[in-house]
Amino acid sequence: KDLPLAVFLFDHVPDILGQLGADPKKKKKDGKKAGYRSDVLVNSTVDDLEEDVLKDLCDLYEMDVLFMRDLGFTTLCDQLL
Repeated sequence: KDLPLAVFLFDHVPDILGQLGADPKKKKKDGKKAGYRSDVLVNSTVDDLEEDVLKDLCDLYEMDVLFMRDLGFTTLCDQLL
């Protein structure tokens, strides 16, 4: 089955929401709000991941990585897949 797909940068989301009649400033979730995320998540970076864990994540998101590659973006997964 064919699926329609829209590709745009996240910077454009407010404009797109506005064009669809949605309030681009309304937040259902606020990741910047204190206590929303655990300190472990807030203070972690990709450098904190062991290579095997990063490989597992790359495998899980392989289709996304391939799609990003097709769009001309590079990722840390490029070297692992």
